[in-house]
Amino acid sequence: MYNQLWNKRNIILGAIIIIIIVLLLFPIHIPFSISVTGKIVPGQQWLVARQADGSIISSVYNYSQNITENYAAYQVDRGDVFHFKSMPELKESNSITAGDTIGYIFSNMFYQELNRLEGALEVARANLEVVSSGEQETILNEARDRLLLAQERAEVQNEILKRQTRLFQDSLISREEYEITRGMTRISDLEAQVAQAQLFTVEIGEKPEITTRAKIQIIAVENELRTLHSRLSDYTLRAPLSGEINKVISPDTLLLVSDETRLVIMPIAWQYLNDVDTNLTFTIETNYARETSQGSIISKSDFMNMISGQ
Repeated sequence: MYNQLWNKRNIILGAIIIIIIVLLLFPIHIPFSISVTGKIVPGQQWLVARQADGSIISSVYNYSQNITENYAAYQVDRGDVFHFKSMPELKESNSITAGDTIGYIFSNMFYQELNRLEGALEVARANLEVVSSGEQETILNEARDRLLLAQERAEVQNEILKRQTRLFQDSLISREEYEITRGMTRISDLEAQVAQAQLFTVEIGEKPEITTRAKIQIIAVENELRTLHSRLSDYTLRAPLSGEINKVISPDTLLLVSDETRLVIMPIAWQYLNDVDTNLTFTIETNYARETSQGSIISKSDFMNMISGQ
């Protein structure tokens, strides 16, 4: 009897040893899973919304990286008339493609400034045409006439000086009278020289300077118009991504578009943080449909927050 018990104990002990050896050589993976509640979100989402002050914002949020990739704000200036008009096709469509025009933003002050600059450009071009042709020719003619008049006066005065010189040498006129004539002759010669210099300035220097100023003015107005047209392009809202148009019941949300990528944001208890890592797979079970989907973890955040007291 004792031998039978001893043999049975040895058998059990041997079996345990064999099991331990098997476990050490062939480890058995025990399934481990965590059940959490998550929120399904798109990979990217484009929002066009109206603010309380009447301005419009456009933003693209990337949920996979938790960043705002694109943001634009269209502010309303004081005294401006500002409104948004969407494309009629959006009412009958459930999706859009990147690059599609979805609407236009109109600013009364913006178009007033555009009309003002276009008018200023026409004036600047007309001014260049005038200074390059008719008006400049008039300035040249006036300078030539002044030179001819000054030269004629100088010639007449020089003839008078010649006669007065002979009379003074013959003592027929006083020295005072002769000096007065000689001074007037010098003045006439100087006036002719000044008129000659003025004509030279108009012909060589003044005309290119006036023309250059007119051209610079045209370039300045064209640059302002180019900047304004660039802003006008920004006032045409085009879709930055392709996706589904979400129907949102809100007077402030003008448009909400989600791309086709789907992500799940899943908060997990802090003690399980080290048990979860990227590239692990998970199963999604939705409440509104009896179906499951498979996914893999693409990123993990160490941010901690309180949810439902945990």
